[in-house]
Amino acid sequence: MPISIVNNTDRVSFQGKLYEGTRDSAGLVAGFRWVGNASAVKFGLQQEEVEAKESYSGNRLVDSVLVKPGQATLSFEFSWLTKGNVEMGLNSSQVSNAGTSVTAETQGTVAVGDYIFSKHGNITSLVITDSAGSPATLTLNTHYTLEDAAYGRIKIVSLGSFTQPFKLAYTYAQEILFPFYVNNGLERYFRFEGLNTAVSPNKKLAYEFYRCKPKAISEFNLIDEEFNKFPIEARVLADPTRAADANFLQFGRYIPLE
Repeated sequence: MPISIVNNTDRVSFQGKLYEGTRDSAGLVAGFRWVGNASAVKFGLQQEEVEAKESYSGNRLVDSVLVKPGQATLSFEFSWLTKGNVEMGLNSSQVSNAGTSVTAETQGTVAVGDYIFSKHGNITSLVITDSAGSPATLTLNTHYTLEDAAYGRIKIVSLGSFTQPFKLAYTYAQEILFPFYVNNGLERYFRFEGLNTAVSPNKKLAYEFYRCKPKAISEFNLIDEEFNKFPIEARVLADPTRAADANFLQFGRYIPLE
């Protein structure tokens, strides 16, 4: 059916889904993924103006304005800790390690009552030795306790006459890790598919932002009394791959579909 927003008096209240995909230098995305429930999605357009004032009337009136090229920002909050969201929020890439054995994992100097943690989690077959010429072995529940094998948390309860530092040997299960700042934030393409729920039937619409540079999560609450939300801010950059296409131009576009 024909689409027109001329003299449209609809009120607006949007809901919808936000998709993102990592883009290459040609502006192409291998595939998009849904970021999951997003409690807020916002964008802003800004233009910088340079004023010129006349100097002949005595009133210093503004008689000209130079408008510089615009810039745009996109921000949103997601509430699902998916692999893609964690990678985007931490500027990370998932590391997956198959389970294997570790020997001679050296610890710092410890005192009775201190905790030490294995480098890996979900450990089994733990053996702790000291650093003597002929290494002596610590006894479980006499010199140390394994408080939580999943965390790899070990408590020292007696130092005996052992020579520090202590060394851990164990086997750990398959693990996944997300190191911070593995990359400096990959450029991404965002697409919002929404509904105007203020009208009945709801009307479909879309927004696209072709080239975005998200910042890492500015705040990640590790203790909460409510459901956690993870805010992301991104600069929308000019996309030189679309400069000659009047259907896209270089920053983004609004697409009313009904």
